[in-house]
Amino acid sequence: TFLTAQWSIESYRINYDAGEGSVSPTYDDVSYGNRITLPTPTRTGYTFNGWRYGSTNYTGSYTVPDFGDNGATVTFTAQWSLESYTINYDANGGSVSPDSDTVNYNESITLPTPTRTGYTFNGWEYENTNYTGSYTVPDFGNNGASVTFTAQWTADKYTITFDEVGGSEVSDIVDYTIESTITFPSTTKAGYDFVNWQVTRADGNWTNGATFNANTTTTDKYGNVTLTAQWDYHTYTVTLNPNGGEVSPTSIKVTYQST
Repeated sequence: TFLTAQWSIESYRINYDAGEGSVSPTYDDVSYGNRITLPTPTRTGYTFNGWRYGSTNYTGSYTVPDFGDNGATVTFTAQWSLESYTINYDANGGSVSPDSDTVNYNESITLPTPTRTGYTFNGWEYENTNYTGSYTVPDFGNNGASVTFTAQWTADKYTITFDEVGGSEVSDIVDYTIESTITFPSTTKAGYDFVNWQVTRADGNWTNGATFNANTTTTDKYGNVTLTAQWDYHTYTVTLNPNGGEVSPTSIKVTYQST
């Protein structure tokens, strides 16, 4: 008489501990020798590095080993590493230092402040939102992701004041910016010839003593400035008619208000 051994395959439960992440399903009921696909957990700002069981990490396809007694329960624990990213700073016509930062998810950083002559900084634009100062790094996607923050600017406004020194009135140029093209006006004054406009009070990149002719233009200027009209006496020619007599010279040059 022969006695034949009877066997039943052992079954186990694998619990998935995602830690601060999430996973679905949270467990699998499996049998010895089964080939299963381990789930992939997610965690904002972290990269999944595998399920730790014993001293080994597992991902993807997994062949169920002998976990001991039938009905045994084991726990696979998710392993995570903090994601890091690169933030590039596009100063958009200005200058900035540093021009990039290597950061970690959820890290609190201080965004740099760029500079640009003639402009006010309005923040770093990223995905239609502007940021300045303290910034908490969000999840930018995959570990090693690179993003670009672009500086936003508003051109500063300045005033050009004209001192006609008795000449005909001209309108001051109000709210011009470094992007403006400036046309210098003309003015008149009885008995005088207009020479030019001279800078007599300078801010920004205007230079004291610099001169500009009427009806000419300049660009890339910024700062409040006063331009003062410079005048020369007008010269006249007086022709002498001796009316039958003689005179020498027959004409003389004279200037306004001269004797």
